[in-house]
Amino acid sequence: MDRTPVRAHAGPGRRVRGARHRSPVVSQGGPAMSQRPLLIFGCALIFGLFALLGAGSPIARFELWLAGLDSRASAEAAARAPLIDCVNQYDMPWRLGYYTYGAQSAWRMAFDDLLNNARDFADSAKTNMDTLPARECEPRMLYRLRLLQPDAPLIGLAERYIDALHQANLARRAHSSAMPGAYMPAEEDPATVARLQPGFDRYLQASADLRAALASADIGARREQQRLLEQRLGRDIHWHLLDYMIQARLTVEQLSQGVREKTLTPVQLAKASQDLQQAWDAGQPLRNRPQNGRSQPAYYLWSQITRPALNYQQALRTLHEDWQERVAPERLSEDYHAVVRAYDSLLSYYNKQAQVDY
Repeated sequence: MDRTPVRAHAGPGRRVRGARHRSPVVSQGGPAMSQRPLLIFGCALIFGLFALLGAGSPIARFELWLAGLDSRASAEAAARAPLIDCVNQYDMPWRLGYYTYGAQSAWRMAFDDLLNNARDFADSAKTNMDTLPARECEPRMLYRLRLLQPDAPLIGLAERYIDALHQANLARRAHSSAMPGAYMPAEEDPATVARLQPGFDRYLQASADLRAALASADIGARREQQRLLEQRLGRDIHWHLLDYMIQARLTVEQLSQGVREKTLTPVQLAKASQDLQQAWDAGQPLRNRPQNGRSQPAYYLWSQITRPALNYQQALRTLHEDWQERVAPERLSEDYHAVVRAYDSLLSYYNKQAQVDY
């Protein structure tokens, strides 16, 4: 899921980092004020502002206020952004690591694949669980959401996730001699499996619940973001970039649901792949135009996701072709995991650059 809050006039979700101030109007005939009183007044104003904001989370309050100047959707997206950062950047390697515990061979293969293809991810797929910055998934990520929506169901889900992750990490570190770093081999001792597996499963369920809730809340925000972009700027390069990322996400979600429920058909897969290709092609004319200062960040972001996006689309085509040729189920399973990993790769490149530009 992408993390950028809505800031339609400046790009697909540009976050305002600071207000732009006009120079003060100086009276032609009035006396000049010395710098010292201005400095004292400025310091007093800053301290007064932070006092009003409160000692607990002044920065979170200020960021919400800035986002809310644009729209309610902007504020809601800003409140969810820290949770999405946690899920996108840090939760994936934890999930894959804990999935590999025990005899879950398919996920063990997926994690091996992640280790062997870390270069496909913008952050080199942080695969060492011991070096992941757990502080990014701690209670402070709820500051904004508590301020904006203190009764939001997401808060309870996130609290359960934080606790389950903490307990799983404690158990893993206590058993670190058998689970060094990121790789967690299958455990031979049934007693050890019986002791550790419930805690790991509790974390995995909490992670799945939080991800599902975030996805449900976030897709509505992306659609609202699209509406605002089209209303203010038309279907420009920012709109098409966002449209492609929404379609990419809907595609992988449709496939995942179809595989989980065993309802996916080759026809549905072909249609989803075609829709994604059309979203990519629709933005091509705008990517080929000369860019200005406003469109440059979106243009550069397009360039950063080009390789992973094309890999994602190719993975979808490969899955469909192999399905049509009736290859072995094991091969189809590998193709499906390749699609999911390709989407994760695309998302990692998008989010890494979006955090810089927006």
